[in-house]
Amino acid sequence: MAQEAPPIQNKKLIVIAILLGAVVVVVYNVHISGIRKATEGRKVRLLEVNRDMEPGEKITAKDLDVRELHERIVENLTSPVREDEREYIVRNAVLNQPVTKGQLLLWGHITGDKETNPSAKITPGMVAVALELDPQKSLGNILRVGDRVNVVGYLPTGGAGYEASRIIQAVKVHTIGGLGRAEAVGRGRRPRSPEGMRSFRSVTVEVPVDESLKLYNVLSHVRGGVVWLELRFADEPSPPITENEKVNPDLKKLATTAAQGPP
Repeated sequence: MAQEAPPIQNKKLIVIAILLGAVVVVVYNVHISGIRKATEGRKVRLLEVNRDMEPGEKITAKDLDVRELHERIVENLTSPVREDEREYIVRNAVLNQPVTKGQLLLWGHITGDKETNPSAKITPGMVAVALELDPQKSLGNILRVGDRVNVVGYLPTGGAGYEASRIIQAVKVHTIGGLGRAEAVGRGRRPRSPEGMRSFRSVTVEVPVDESLKLYNVLSHVRGGVVWLELRFADEPSPPITENEKVNPDLKKLATTAAQGPP
């Protein structure tokens, strides 16, 4: 008959098995906790305004709420203001542009940070030029910020009449009706946007700095002082380098001297 193992040895094996099981459970839980933290990520607390505000208003503590966002979302935002910077904001911040209720507060709203200023979007070597448009020839809601357009106007022929001429071609639009592309993040509402405007009387385009004064001279000769735009196909090749974003060389005489009186 087989001899039974001593009871004390069986107890030791049971204790060892229990301890090994406990270690496995602890290691598993630690591993799962690490995976969850990596998946969930860290939340970042940002400041948002709780009422519509206008340029020149000083921000007070009552104007600010806190919103938590995933750090991966925050990485894609442009200079958001964090909660721990609230004291500085309340002491010093004055708005330089309108903000709406529920909109995240950005440093560009208060500091003129060059990275968030609209001027940062102008191509190096270019300047922004405002154009007054003929509302009867408006492109309506097919024009978007970032599109390229030709600028057309009625110019004197040298005799008693006027004729339509392309003044400058393939210039990039920066604002429509005084508004640029909306960039700030809002909550529970669509951000303000100039895109799709049905009616507007002005746009801002960028032109080479060497061409801007020529353009102003030509515009002074335009009948009525207003121009209209031709919208270019998005994938249309640019004109030759001698014409792209250059004042029409056929208008050299008008580009040299401004009109002496009302056009």
